[in-house]
Amino acid sequence: MTRSSADTLVYMANQIARNCAVQGDEQAVLAVADHIRQFWDPRMRSIICGSGVDGLHPIAERAVDLMREGGHPPHVARMAGMPGGSDAG
Repeated sequence: MTRSSADTLVYMANQIARNCAVQGDEQAVLAVADHIRQFWDPRMRSIICGSGVDGLHPIAERAVDLMREGGHPPHVARMAGMPGGSDAG
């Protein structure tokens, strides 16, 4: 991907981080890492976890660090803030 594609991924990760921020920092970090792991293509994850990616929201940056370290957040239910469930109707 080109540099502009990396910028797009940073923008996307930052949007996810802002949406999850209401959960509090620790929960938000886990939710962002979980969302990226569950829904992003492996190539996208490789780019966002690669070196030289600048401009990440602090929550997104911590989520990416967690992914780099091999941490495995719980299932996507964290995104919805509902243990064992989702926000789907």
